[in-house]
Amino acid sequence: MVVRAVQTCRLDTRPTSATLLLIMPTIYETLRADIITAVKARDTPLATILRTNDGAIQRASMDLGKPIDDELVVTTLRKA
Repeated sequence: MVVRAVQTCRLDTRPTSATLLLIMPTIYETLRADIITAVKARDTPLATILRTNDGAIQRASMDLGKPIDDELVVTTLRKA
């Protein structure tokens, strides 16, 4: 699992140091990272399954004209 760290600054008058905010990856970002991991591990069956799911998600996004979010990913994977 990949966790992104984003540094934010407060916009008030009190002098404070920057705060570290952890943002969890979306389901789609996790899927993409898992594809890379499977390819590097030369796990062809798993990479094929993950790529097929990725293609279905991208196709659903284009068909519906919506950006890829967790709701779209879950809906698409339930149909598959």
